[in-house]
Amino acid sequence: MPAVDQQLVECVRHIIKGSEPLKVGVVAQKPSSLSDGFGSSASITFVSSVEWLEEFKELDVLIVNEALEKEMHDSRALDKFVASALHTLRMGGVLIVRQDLSKLNDPKKVAMMTDYLDVFRVEENGENVGFSFYAVNEVEDSVYAHQNWQDFIWTLSKKSFPGQHGENVTFRSPCFRDFLDRTQYTDTGIFAYEWIFGDNFISPGGWDQNLAILKRFGPMKTGQRMLDIGVGIGGGARQAASEFGLHVHGVDLSANMLAVALDRVHKDKDARVTYAICDATEYDFQPASFDFVFSRDCIHHIEGTEKLFSRIHNSEFSKLSRIRYKKSCELQRALKPGGKVLITMYGVGYGAHSESFKQYYIADDNHNWNFFLAVKPL
Repeated sequence: MPAVDQQLVECVRHIIKGSEPLKVGVVAQKPSSLSDGFGSSASITFVSSVEWLEEFKELDVLIVNEALEKEMHDSRALDKFVASALHTLRMGGVLIVRQDLSKLNDPKKVAMMTDYLDVFRVEENGENVGFSFYAVNEVEDSVYAHQNWQDFIWTLSKKSFPGQHGENVTFRSPCFRDFLDRTQYTDTGIFAYEWIFGDNFISPGGWDQNLAILKRFGPMKTGQRMLDIGVGIGGGARQAASEFGLHVHGVDLSANMLAVALDRVHKDKDARVTYAICDATEYDFQPASFDFVFSRDCIHHIEGTEKLFSRIHNSEFSKLSRIRYKKSCELQRALKPGGKVLITMYGVGYGAHSESFKQYYIADDNHNWNFFLAVKPL
């Protein structure tokens, strides 16, 4: 099976978590071997154009592979496709969209498409239905074989949402990515942070400070893998690759920031750096796949930090923290035995504070910077 088809199947299995799809629809202009990726019990139907989506009903999975060139330039055609895709899927069904955006010469297109798929709603049997976002991944074959970081796979699932309904309604409750992309990390906000902190960085200290923090990991070997949570515009990921030879997978919930990161790595052509738009508290990372997990000044944005970290256990933290977690966790799963987690974040920290400290740093809403380092037991 070709590498791209194999990754499409992996994206399906990533979100359905063990269940076997029985009805699969595939839209592709070229012949596909996707049928080899599903069990013998699966019924797979192929069509060559999204114009034939009415052929599908109650699908478990719909895969659309490089079939939206027109829709990328025509908003009405895109409306029609998304509405049709929703109507073809059963509730809980999965939509996989693979589209190469490199020819569009618009680095913001991935962010716009992500937001569009996230907000689109239609009425179905009196319900307001749309897509629940899971992830946007790069096509690995395009990155490694063709030096193209603008070829993407969107993974979504059909869901019923509360609130108003109606054809092409785009009302939905605000999510955390709305805060990131429409409030703090608009294009203006991103470039303002970068102007303050230095090229490719949106955290205090820029290149020099981030390098000093990375060195706190201790020895790092060329080819080891790092997961960068809250990678932002990618300066830290590219630094870890260029300075230490690491292979870095950066994830962020902000489509705006990752659009910048993706555009820059596409120009740099550094295949040691890949990205994904996803919620790190929900995404199911491959077990024991990273030597290092790094997060710089990001985790304090996450309301449910315990969901991300509650499974880190039996780990000795640095003298700054001395914290033990009793449960196992998503990062525990993602780390290899002996792997290290390094986190910096803003917060009031632990222990007693002097009155002058409280008055200056807390009453005036200034930041106290916290550093955590942990090692997964062998």
